[in-house]
Amino acid sequence: LLENGKVEAALARLAPMAERGDMWAQAVLGAELYKRGDALALHWIEAAATQGHAPSALFMGAAYAKGEGLDRDPAIARGWLLLAARRGDRVV
Repeated sequence: LLENGKVEAALARLAPMAERGDMWAQAVLGAELYKRGDALALHWIEAAATQGHAPSALFMGAAYAKGEGLDRDPAIARGWLLLAARRGDRVV
C-alpha cells in the first residue's frame, strides 16, 4: 500500500496492528508519522525499538543524541545505540 501511494489506507490498516503490539506495524507507522511531522511518531518508533527493532532503536538513539523531538540526553542515546548494535544494526 505504501509503495502505491495509498498512504492513508495503509495508515488505517497499520494503526490497529500497531496498537496490538505488532513491531513491524509500529515501526512503519512511526516512520510514516515522522515524515509528516506528527509527534506521535516517537511513541510508535519507541514501541518498536523496545521490542527489538534495531532500526527503531538506532532512530531513538539518534533522536536523544540530537534532542530531536525530545530532550537531548546522551546517556539514554547511548543505551538505544547499544541496543541497536546488539540487535545487529550495522550502521552503529
